[in-house]
Amino acid sequence: MTTSNRFFSLRDIGIFFYLIPFRMAASVLPIGAIRFFGLLMGHVYSALAYKRKRRIQLRLRTALGNSTTNDEIMELSRRCLLNAVACHVDALILNRIGTQALLANGKVSGLEHFKNALLKGKGVLLVTGHFTGLKIACRFLHESGYPHFGIVKRHADDPGASWLENRYLSQYWSKVIDQTGRAPVFVEDKDLGLRIMKRLRENGIVIISLDVPFSQHLLTRPFLGSEQAFPVGFLKIVYATGAAVVPMVGIGNSSAFTICFEEAVNLREAARKDEFVAKNIDILVRILESQILKDPSHWLLI
Repeated sequence: MTTSNRFFSLRDIGIFFYLIPFRMAASVLPIGAIRFFGLLMGHVYSALAYKRKRRIQLRLRTALGNSTTNDEIMELSRRCLLNAVACHVDALILNRIGTQALLANGKVSGLEHFKNALLKGKGVLLVTGHFTGLKIACRFLHESGYPHFGIVKRHADDPGASWLENRYLSQYWSKVIDQTGRAPVFVEDKDLGLRIMKRLRENGIVIISLDVPFSQHLLTRPFLGSEQAFPVGFLKIVYATGAAVVPMVGIGNSSAFTICFEEAVNLREAARKDEFVAKNIDILVRILESQILKDPSHWLLI
């Protein structure tokens, strides 16, 4: 078990406020009031989180190069923090918003690409990143009659967090992450590959987050000016099943969002599985990069 050399950190105060009193208030106060208080929290956090903002600015500079001015980088970093806070507020109120009321606040494009992929009868892997509107996109799919499962990682102690957070506060995250009541599918599950394959062979839908290295099978690729490891186990399943791969991106929050389904990826054929994986992970990484660069402030991992 990972232990921290800090008993307490100032971050614990914000986490405690969000996970306990604010979460409780979000269950009873009007949604408009929660959004208002969330916006205030976002501005306060943006003003105080100097180190976090500085790290974001450095990452943005690496990703965007010299074509972006310092003022633009600073504004983007501020929006990154505001959007991240809005996304956390959404996690508390999304289950209280009716489907019609929610969909009235956004737009969905490219749904025909997703439907055409399903018509092939071999299942669909929706490949995405951790964008601000991902939970809304998942909600839209379920409400539209497209049940699916995503894959999450079991909670583990964070070596960068305090002992107090790891020991007590982290247990509340599960009450925020998924309020749908659906049983999670964990990347550590021994039968994960079989479950994905079974779902695809039933012409089902699986969501894959490409931007986190939660897999036993990883490949490192150039990404946003540096390098990053990407999960590739799902591509081995695509090779075996012939499932369609459809890029998806959801940005915004429950008051204004956009969900976009792109055309199914024209995957490169290969005689061997490893060759198939190596060829096609590059295509998917470039697609993810282009999605992020359209507006980096909606990517939560910046």
